[in-house]
Amino acid sequence: MVAHATSVGYGANILNYIDGQSKNKKEPDKIHFVCNQFLPASLSPAGIFQSMENDTAMYRGTGHKLSKAIKRSVLKFEISPSPKYIKGWGREDWQQLWEDYAREFDGQTLFDMKGNVKSLPTNILGSKAAVRLHLDSKSGVPHIHAVVCRVDREGHTNNSHEILERSQNAADIVAIKRGWQTAREKGEENKKMLFNLCCGILYRMPRWDWDDYKSAIESQGFTLKVNQDTDDIVRGYSIKMGNSTYRSSKIHSSIKPSQLETTWKKLHAKRLAEETAKATVKKPHPAPSPKPQATPVTKPVVTAEPPYTRIVRPCAQYDLQIGDKSVTRYIPAHLHHIFWEDLDPKEIDNANEIADKACALFLQLVVPPNDYTGSGGGGGSNDQSPWGRDPREDEIAWARRCAAMAHRLVPARKSSPKTTRGYHR
Repeated sequence: MVAHATSVGYGANILNYIDGQSKNKKEPDKIHFVCNQFLPASLSPAGIFQSMENDTAMYRGTGHKLSKAIKRSVLKFEISPSPKYIKGWGREDWQQLWEDYAREFDGQTLFDMKGNVKSLPTNILGSKAAVRLHLDSKSGVPHIHAVVCRVDREGHTNNSHEILERSQNAADIVAIKRGWQTAREKGEENKKMLFNLCCGILYRMPRWDWDDYKSAIESQGFTLKVNQDTDDIVRGYSIKMGNSTYRSSKIHSSIKPSQLETTWKKLHAKRLAEETAKATVKKPHPAPSPKPQATPVTKPVVTAEPPYTRIVRPCAQYDLQIGDKSVTRYIPAHLHHIFWEDLDPKEIDNANEIADKACALFLQLVVPPNDYTGSGGGGGSNDQSPWGRDPREDEIAWARRCAAMAHRLVPARKSSPKTTRGYHR
């Protein structure tokens, strides 16, 4: 859940806006009444503003100790929960959400590094307020707007110190108490997804080129904002995902502009080493004259190390149970991302089981039954399964084929949705 708060001095305009009477609101029918605090439900925006002005007018411009604090006469709040948590909500649900949020907002006392109080609690629930539900956003996400008087019913000022920090803290507390994913948790999840996306793009690039990297990200539907200096050198970039923007340095240090080429080289280290070795091979010298052959010495047989047993960066650890044997492998991030495509642990109960099956098929530790590979049918005598990796198939294509087969072998079990109520006006 995301929440935003600020103090404003244009209370009349913002009240018209949230009530659907502003010229900027083209679909007022998508705006619904949630509640008024200490105000009649039928009061117009102008009436609400005048009532709030009456509570603050006695302090402004009088030299009173509160006069500076209330030059901006109202506090504006916007609260936007994730759509998956609010299906079928009615007015009472939205009112309860607002009251829970306001209660957590009021309950905060902020301290500085020395333990001194830097911001006292507010009394939002004890102040005049207008709360409305908006369904007209471009993203289609329902959200509520609230306008609150700066002076509560007891004549105390609702301070706006550290208001953004207070607002998101309150939203996170409400989300945790309701068992929802917090904005911070969602942000970390998005960063991991973007990191895997960027690593996959770098792995598929045959050569390092900034323009190709930028185009590949934008082709996935994301917007890239690039910061360049006067010499047109890229100093930073951000990826916009929905309504959120993530700086590359915050996603992962290995995909900062200064580290991108190094990361690309690490992902292609084996191929680059082979190309360098081929380029430095010298022409063979003339064969030396034959010498007496020495008695051959038997060398010990060296067993090849199984693939993906060493830790590489970035990678994901897979602990697989193959029969009675436990196997641990370290799968590169770009392949891990493929195994987890279309798998959301919050919507699919057995997401880990499907991803593990895809990994086991990819490592060729297991093979699918003949019924799934198409062999063993008909009247022929061929008992060989066609399943396996084609020598001409790169690991990306092979990983995608294994992921698809895993979905067939392990049907996804959807999480049971919570019972919700319909919307009542």
